[in-house]
Amino acid sequence: MTSRRASASRLWLHKHVRVLFTVCPWGNYHWFWHRLCYCGLGVNGREEPFSLGGGYLCVAAMVPALCLDLDGTIRYSKDGEFINKPGDVALFDGVEEQIWRYRDDGYLVLGITNQGGVAYGFKTPLDHNAEMEAMIALFKRGSPFHFIQACFFHEEGTVEPYNHRSLLRKPNIGMLAVCEVEARKAGYIIDWDKSVFVGDRPEDEQCAMNAGIEFQWAREFFCRQ
Repeated sequence: MTSRRASASRLWLHKHVRVLFTVCPWGNYHWFWHRLCYCGLGVNGREEPFSLGGGYLCVAAMVPALCLDLDGTIRYSKDGEFINKPGDVALFDGVEEQIWRYRDDGYLVLGITNQGGVAYGFKTPLDHNAEMEAMIALFKRGSPFHFIQACFFHEEGTVEPYNHRSLLRKPNIGMLAVCEVEARKAGYIIDWDKSVFVGDRPEDEQCAMNAGIEFQWAREFFCRQ
């Protein structure tokens, strides 16, 4: 019985696939047909299983991203140069309003942060998570972020397994690539050509250049004196 339903579904798809293809022009016809037979066609940009197989296919919305460095860009330590505990975290004035302005305009908001202190033993991943929670709690309107990616690696560190070179670490674009994958899973294709990267350090600028993304310095983006 299941086989008959699957066959009937395949016939219906084969009859209508050319119409679908005109609004979903991915690759060639045969590739698209193969994907439709074995994947799910999402609803409202969300992935949903299709009855003919266990894979997924998503009709995704294409959106720009606002890529934000964290330390020195949107937050700072109240007690020193580096944030070492949740109570250290403070947001710069005007950050929340500006970030939400972009999110309300349809941007995906990404946090992209090097946290090499983990590799040096100054903090643990759990400490980092607590600092993230403290930061998010400071946003009065709620978290504006869709995704936050952190890199704990530094090749000069002392703590395994983080004391090795990683392509995640800025100025490499690894964290941006991870965000692209996660966004795709959530039903979005990031339009990098219309995205912007905001940071306060040379590695932020170089990361944006490596990815071909417009870069803005934090002091200018947030209109700081």
